[in-house]
Amino acid sequence: MSEHLLHIDFTRARGLQEQIREHLTTMIHQNHFGDRALPSCRKMAEMLKVSRNTIVLVYEKLVDEGFLISRERSGYFVNLDYLSQNTQLVSRASSLNPSVSDSCSSSICWKDRLVRDLSSYQNIRKPSDW
Repeated sequence: MSEHLLHIDFTRARGLQEQIREHLTTMIHQNHFGDRALPSCRKMAEMLKVSRNTIVLVYEKLVDEGFLISRERSGYFVNLDYLSQNTQLVSRASSLNPSVSDSCSSSICWKDRLVRDLSSYQNIRKPSDW
């Protein structure tokens, strides 16, 4: 992998982990990694000039969310099953609503996961002394 793909212009308005995670999910959706391992935590931390713990936390969160698979003694790999499933969901949703594909490209697409619009739920009326 080219190191220039991993350059991030960090801003102070958001946390490092959030910015790195967002950049990596974008790269995953654009299939930059293919079936190759992502850079090791040490290498990634060195490239981005952040602490190794920051990268470890980002990778573990991506594993928890299903983007990555951790293979012992081999590294972190893109979860191709999740990627293909997410691509099908986004393409199906974009055919129904073109604005969905833009909002779902770099993170979890909640519009596809929520079965019912939350604004359609009725308010629960409780007695004032409840």
